[in-house]
Amino acid sequence: MVKHVVMFKLKKEAEGMPKAVNVEKFRAKLEKLKDHISSLLSCEVGVNISDQPTSYDIVLNTEFRSLADLETYRDHPEHQKVVAYINTICENRAVVDFIL
Repeated sequence: MVKHVVMFKLKKEAEGMPKAVNVEKFRAKLEKLKDHISSLLSCEVGVNISDQPTSYDIVLNTEFRSLADLETYRDHPEHQKVVAYINTICENRAVVDFIL
């Protein structure tokens, strides 16, 4: 199994909306990926509840059978639509991919 974990820190305001609105919109977009990408075995989206200055706003925890399936996910048109949105609202992100 391959795990793909991404943490996102959103801008205070983007797309004319405050961070709180973009967090919810972004969460919904991430959760819908499971409906469109068959190589995505599991998808958990968590919204941060901490107010620490080093905290990120959203974490995405996904699982795939193989690195090839992860690549299929990355290249999938539905994922690319979400990436385009991420690029407009995201201030920073951190990614870890590992094998279980």
